[in-house]
Amino acid sequence: MCLSVLVVFLSTSMFAQTQTGSLTGTVTDDQGVALPGVEVTVDAPQLMGIRSFVSLANGSYRFPFLPPGRYVVTAKLPGFQDFSRPDVIVSVGVSIRVDIQVVQATEQIEVVVIAPSPTLDVKSSKLATVITSDLLENMPVGRSIFQAIQMAPSVIGSNASMVSVHGGVLMQSRYVLDGADITDPLRGYAAAVPTFDLVEEVEVVLGGLSAEHAKSSAG
Repeated sequence: MCLSVLVVFLSTSMFAQTQTGSLTGTVTDDQGVALPGVEVTVDAPQLMGIRSFVSLANGSYRFPFLPPGRYVVTAKLPGFQDFSRPDVIVSVGVSIRVDIQVVQATEQIEVVVIAPSPTLDVKSSKLATVITSDLLENMPVGRSIFQAIQMAPSVIGSNASMVSVHGGVLMQSRYVLDGADITDPLRGYAAAVPTFDLVEEVEVVLGGLSAEHAKSSAG
């Protein structure tokens, strides 16, 4: 599950736009020339099988609607070295860019790129904090998702089902669980509180909210 205060809870079995991330990039050769026809694949434990995309005429590729998690990105083209990049982290609501460079080879070998996972969202201007499953499991917080939400900057809590963002009134925050609005329409608290151990990821949107979350004036 994913909580988006705007707070979004995310389940790995749901694939709506607000519950997934995306991965984009461009494939080039070692001279910087865009390469079409390259088979780019992504694989992760949470996927039902490997997803693939053949790069377009400008060398671009795109994987929308990816559930959050840690991915392996590979690229293959006959006559070029195989490319592999592990540990690419995709978070909910974030578009990550991974550019791929492949080089010609006289014999078939594989190039594995070891580098920090990109974290810059290239598509959205929103200000958000993502609390991953690793943080939920290892941070010294109580077994309440609302205590975990308070790890985000400018967020404080008042009770078991409401938080204040940027000093805003409690009723100004909005809560979304697996894409469904769970905010009580009269009192503004989260009408359903997910079990802590079932939460995969929490996104706390602190600013730059999209039109679909226009009812929230805080987070």
